[in-house]
Amino acid sequence: MGQVGNTRKVLSKFLKEARERRHLSREELAFRAGVHANTMANWEKGDGLTLDGFVQWCDSLGMMASEVLRKVGR
Repeated sequence: MGQVGNTRKVLSKFLKEARERRHLSREELAFRAGVHANTMANWEKGDGLTLDGFVQWCDSLGMMASEVLRKVGR
């Protein structure tokens, strides 16, 4: 797996854990993000996560994408 794929997996893991800490189901978060639950499931596996999707996901969790990148980059 290349660097981009690894970064995508790390971001996905971090955001999935953030969803779980907020006690949100995948379906609830998908609704907030305006995507299908299957899309959210794929994103949580690191599959098909685009930059736009990453920003949507962060927004739906009430997080700034730049802050997530800083936290994950440590």
